[in-house]
Amino acid sequence: MQNFLQSSLPPHNHVHRHHHPPPPPHNGKEKEASCTDASMRPSCFVCGHPGGRLYACMQCVWFGCVQHIEQHVMQSGHYLSFDVAHSAVYCWRCHDCVYDDVLEDVLQLSRGSKLIADQEWQPTQEQQKILDQHAAPNKPVATTLLGLRGLRNLGNTCYMNSVLQAFTHNPLLRNYFLSDQHNRSQCTRKACAACDFDYLFAEMFSGNNLPISPIKLLENMWANVTGLASYRQQDAHEFLISALGAIHAHTGTDRESLCECVVHKLYSGMLRSDLTCTRCGFTSATYEAFFDISLDVPKTSSLIGAPPPPSHPSQQPSHPNG
Repeated sequence: MQNFLQSSLPPHNHVHRHHHPPPPPHNGKEKEASCTDASMRPSCFVCGHPGGRLYACMQCVWFGCVQHIEQHVMQSGHYLSFDVAHSAVYCWRCHDCVYDDVLEDVLQLSRGSKLIADQEWQPTQEQQKILDQHAAPNKPVATTLLGLRGLRNLGNTCYMNSVLQAFTHNPLLRNYFLSDQHNRSQCTRKACAACDFDYLFAEMFSGNNLPISPIKLLENMWANVTGLASYRQQDAHEFLISALGAIHAHTGTDRESLCECVVHKLYSGMLRSDLTCTRCGFTSATYEAFFDISLDVPKTSSLIGAPPPPSHPSQQPSHPNG
């Protein structure tokens, strides 16, 4: 950080002072034309896509999306970048936002004098009338309710819904899809399972509390795993493994031992088996990758924390066979 403040801050300050968006238009037509002109918006220097999360290198003039900013960091050694959407400085060496008084002064200067328009857009009377007619009431959504959304049963698909609810409430998997690590608007694959999960996460955390019908995701899983293509009840564990495999197929590599996709990072493990010779004492170890592992449940005579059985005969549970 000190090296950056000494060597790179003056040119960075110069760029933010003199390279800023043009002043806003003064009427609705010019505003509409300006908003639809892609040339006026910053875009990734590699793929040219203007949407999504963009980062600006703070040590040279370079814009990149989430997928390509890390390539620039590895090639140039410029670890500090500016998150355009959130106006924050991000360090790719420590993978966290960084704060410094000098940087905050530069950002405050940019926000106050250049990046904020001098003249705000004011609607005309006719435009204000249209806005009043079609404006929806502003109902803030409690952050504790985000992600709490039901899934409709599409014909004995409760096995799938239980796995999808577990997926959406995994914070690491949630952060992966909500941070544009896989963007369905930029994906070129056909029938991409990762795109369907990206849509599911976006809908689950949109703030809407109406139930969702994951029809497209179900069709995709039926196309990839023919054994699940029926309206009969299926095994939730089988769907879990199939879903992880589908996400890996569309986000990872063919070499599973070296794959660093989100599935292998979160759900894979390595099982070590030791075989020891009783005569010479030599031990050989074998390693096997796994997504799930079977564990024995030991038998016990009592359940810790379970309520005691009823003592009165009338309180005994009834059984179908008497």
